[in-house]
Amino acid sequence: MLKSMTGFGTTICTTDKAVYNIELKTINNKQADISIKLPLLIKSLEIDIRNLLTQKLQRGKMDLKISIVNPNLAQSAYVNYEQIQNWYIQLKDLKEKLNIEYSPDYLSLLLNLPGVIVSDIYDITEQEKQLILDAINEVIRQTDEFRLIEGEALSKNLIERIKVILNVLNEISLFEKERIKNIENRLKQNFEYFFENVELDKNRFAQEMFYYIEKIDITEEKVRLAKHCDHFLSTMKDEEALGRKLIFITQEMMREVNTIGAKANDYNIQHRVVLIKDELEKIREQLFNVL
Repeated sequence: MLKSMTGFGTTICTTDKAVYNIELKTINNKQADISIKLPLLIKSLEIDIRNLLTQKLQRGKMDLKISIVNPNLAQSAYVNYEQIQNWYIQLKDLKEKLNIEYSPDYLSLLLNLPGVIVSDIYDITEQEKQLILDAINEVIRQTDEFRLIEGEALSKNLIERIKVILNVLNEISLFEKERIKNIENRLKQNFEYFFENVELDKNRFAQEMFYYIEKIDITEEKVRLAKHCDHFLSTMKDEEALGRKLIFITQEMMREVNTIGAKANDYNIQHRVVLIKDELEKIREQLFNVL
């Protein structure tokens, strides 16, 4: 079953410290391109979140945004006097060694140094961590479900386009006998025109004609193209990630169509070759959004 790389999911997560709004958006991309925006309160969870996204959504451009809707700031904050004293001694010592005459505002400077202001609001408990990760799993589930729905719509469209290609391929077969007959007549007329006074060896002419017709025969290309179409449809039913595999099959289909167009030398067939190429190009564009 096909999955699109376009998806969306959102949920609310409530913990003792805050209420979080979690939103995930995904679009197509060749590799996993992950952007995560987290509040400082849960910044320590970024690696865990990144691993979840990579493991469950595989690839695509993923934008995860978590914002605090309603923070619970009842947690206490306090000054670490031991740390601020250590910083103060070091700053005074530095001022004396460098002979700095300027007297800084020590209080303002010290309050912005690491470890001076301590708040247990930034200490995430295992329970809070699990609540947040469970909520992220939920938005991943929603996003994956969205991808499946989008994939079903893509699948129906791709099947219809393959049917169009097979129908046009059948139309090409209708012109085959007439094409060969026209080529034979044209070659014979050209031969008679350029070699008007030369007696035509019918056996030799038939032999040369056979070699030429064999070179421009498109039967093998038509058979291979039909098989590629069948392979495309059967591959769509696989459960694994299919986008790249289907793109490879489409490239093979385009190669066969190009060969048919090069050999055809017939307006009716070349017109239908253009129609098939148009369908294949549309298929290729849609496959860039398939996981």
